[in-house]
Amino acid sequence: MTKQVESRLAELGIALPRPPRAIGNFLYGVEHSGLLYLSGTYGTAVDTGDQDYLPIVGKLGAELTIEDGYKSARLMATNHLAMAKAVIGDLDRIERVIRLLGFVNSAPGFRDAPSVLNGASDLLIEVFGEARGRHALCPLPARARPQRPHRRRAHAGAAKLRQGTEEPSARVSVAVSPNGHSA
Repeated sequence: MTKQVESRLAELGIALPRPPRAIGNFLYGVEHSGLLYLSGTYGTAVDTGDQDYLPIVGKLGAELTIEDGYKSARLMATNHLAMAKAVIGDLDRIERVIRLLGFVNSAPGFRDAPSVLNGASDLLIEVFGEARGRHALCPLPARARPQRPHRRRAHAGAAKLRQGTEEPSARVSVAVSPNGHSA
């Protein structure tokens, strides 16, 4: 393969950061039985001291706009790509994004979580193309987050990975067998 995904990221002006540091005792992701399960992450960035920080903090529908949330969700998707690369090595192995489950930290009454998570969805489609990048979306409100006042957290994305590599093929988050039937 010719590193098509990384070339596309470069065309979009996106340099993958190092994956965010885990805030618990877990892996970035796990490949198993034709699936790649990614852990949740936030829309963090890395400062000059190599520390993770949240560039956008607050609740949607209160101090944050949908545009703020969209930008944060885009950062979250970039972090998920960095995590996937750390697990599988080559993003060209991703054959298909299947699902994104996202929690949106929002004020009571906020009902536009899908527009917020479009930041992640749009990036995945830009990177992988329509056929490989369009996915199912499960947007959920989150009124409070443990540990820190984070806004958006995707617990899992889903992607089918290409067969024919030395490592096992995989997908992310949704259990779908290699033959396309539900696992």
